[in-house]
Amino acid sequence: MLIVLGFYRRRPDLSIEQFRTHWRDVHGPLIKRITDAHGLLLRYVQHHLTPDETYPFQEGVTAGAAGGFDGFSEGWFENEQTRDAYFALPAMKTETLEDERQFIDVSATRWVTLDSQHTIISGPSELLINYAQERQSAPVI
Repeated sequence: MLIVLGFYRRRPDLSIEQFRTHWRDVHGPLIKRITDAHGLLLRYVQHHLTPDETYPFQEGVTAGAAGGFDGFSEGWFENEQTRDAYFALPAMKTETLEDERQFIDVSATRWVTLDSQHTIISGPSELLINYAQERQSAPVI
């Protein structure tokens, strides 16, 4: 199992709400449509970050959005071949990139692929998915 994490900053001319709305209501359905047509992507999760400057972190730990990012996504793939095939789809190279330029500062985007996970504490995944959907802080599409 591979998980691709994408870290995003909004375009400087957009408010955080404009960024979130476009990502959730326009980009999310675009990813779903491409996935429904081609498969390959097993799971897609958006994490909309809200810095909490008041949270009592450990001494010396700075609160706030990591690296100035406004959100990150998880894309789950069976293996490297399905990941590569997904990102090679014409729709991913055209429609997705065109849409990302509407709300993301693409020059600041960063990608990380996780291919080795070590679960320390696991919980019922259905419970976590339901919680995320109810809070809409991490829409599952």
